[in-house]
Amino acid sequence: MRIFPKLLLILLLTSAMVLSLLYALMQWSFDRGMLNYVNQRQLQSMQLLSDNLANFYQEKGSWDDLVASSLQRPPPPRRGNRPSAHRPNQHRPSQQRDNDSRGNGPLEPGITRFGSREFGKRDVGQREFELRPPPPRLRINRTDIDYWPMLLALSAQGLHYPEDAGKQMDNRSAGSRNELRVTLLSQDKQRLIGRFKDNYNSKTILLNGDIIGYIALPPSKALTDEFDIAFVAENNQSIAVIIAGVFVLIFIITLPLSRHFVLPITKLKKAVVKLNRGELQTRLQVVGRDELATLARNFNDLAATLEQNEDSRKRWLADISHELRTPLAIVKGEIEAMEDGIRPLNKAGLQSLSEEVAHLQKLINDLNELTNAEIGALRYQKSTLDLTLLVSQSVERHQTILDKGGLLVNAAFTDQPLMVWADETRLHQLLDNVFANCLKYTDAPGKVFVTLTRNKQKAEIIIEDSAPAVPESALAKLFEHLYRVESSRNRKTGGSGLGLALCKNIVYAHQGSIEAFSSKQGGLGIKITLPLN
Repeated sequence: MRIFPKLLLILLLTSAMVLSLLYALMQWSFDRGMLNYVNQRQLQSMQLLSDNLANFYQEKGSWDDLVASSLQRPPPPRRGNRPSAHRPNQHRPSQQRDNDSRGNGPLEPGITRFGSREFGKRDVGQREFELRPPPPRLRINRTDIDYWPMLLALSAQGLHYPEDAGKQMDNRSAGSRNELRVTLLSQDKQRLIGRFKDNYNSKTILLNGDIIGYIALPPSKALTDEFDIAFVAENNQSIAVIIAGVFVLIFIITLPLSRHFVLPITKLKKAVVKLNRGELQTRLQVVGRDELATLARNFNDLAATLEQNEDSRKRWLADISHELRTPLAIVKGEIEAMEDGIRPLNKAGLQSLSEEVAHLQKLINDLNELTNAEIGALRYQKSTLDLTLLVSQSVERHQTILDKGGLLVNAAFTDQPLMVWADETRLHQLLDNVFANCLKYTDAPGKVFVTLTRNKQKAEIIIEDSAPAVPESALAKLFEHLYRVESSRNRKTGGSGLGLALCKNIVYAHQGSIEAFSSKQGGLGIKITLPLN
């Protein structure tokens, strides 16, 4: 599978998981909030009972009579055998006759019958008291809250219970009936009537601003009202539709976004294929500063390096061919001259041939040594040594030959030893090549300046000579293979052009650096930096 469908699939799956989790959390949060709302709504529906209980407490001064009456209350009326006073227009004749025989005939004006009791605004030995009916918008839900036992206890104390309240409590659908029971608590939350647990929701009963008790209800654990269930289902459906719309929107956004991210990778893949075919001029357009842009820049650097190496290889082969062709042509010409009798076959002729063969052998040895250094085959036997002592010994060894060439040597070394981890033989070879370069290209009489100093944790060797100078454009090319400043490739005025290239490889093998600069003495300066041990 390609990276584009992989990326698209990963983004879509991640989005689907996040949206599913979001939907579940929203549904859980809404259901929990809905349950809290239902519980609070049930408590608010107890306001009428709270007011009646407050009036009862104001009349009696305590809950004792209510508690005692609740212990002796008749069983709560069931749907189907509710007291006839609640349905005065639905009595059957047989029931009417039974009521008349029991003394339950027509009521006097102002009298209300509740169960088998008759009470109202007549004197029952106590002060008149009337239960207020619920307001029109706050009807008591008999099926939601079962507080009949408490109302029966109130009626047992001779309190007036409105005739239409029973209808209001009974006119509910049987399917939404709940078996909740109201609990009466004292002001210190001690149970008086009903059951009580710590997780019950409670509502205060206030009298003149003081708490005289609590009405407690068990919390609902699930929705039972048909309207609430339908509302929650509709809300969940709306959330699901919104989540689905968001997922579609994410898909629409993710599709072009994935293509945008994959496009640089596709271009890089095509560029690598071209580079593999040998098209070293291939480059990528770099846009931005992200990781893909960095990768594109690195690819361009790699392509440029490969192209440069290919050019160097071609130039290297051409230079080697030229360097080998010249001495071979001379040797061949002298031998043919001797064969033709143009030159006598004597000791002088053989000496000339020997010099050309020696030059050819030295060139081949230099090429072999340089190649070994570049491929890592050149062996180094490193040890801790004093660089100050090594440089001073090298200057003394070259003092005589430099004096014969008309060059005066001035050396300045630091007094303290500079210990380095290096191969002594290779460092002598390094200095030999630099001094040989000074001897070949410096005009006599001239000067050579050698300094050795310490710069923090590095040792610096600087070798400068006098005129002639090297052009600024040629300084960076001095360490390339077979490069020489003069274009005539005169073997008498210069070497093969491999000395400084070999010096660079030796310095790099010691984790150092080497650079060429224009000397203040009018010639060339070479700066060698090596890390101290």
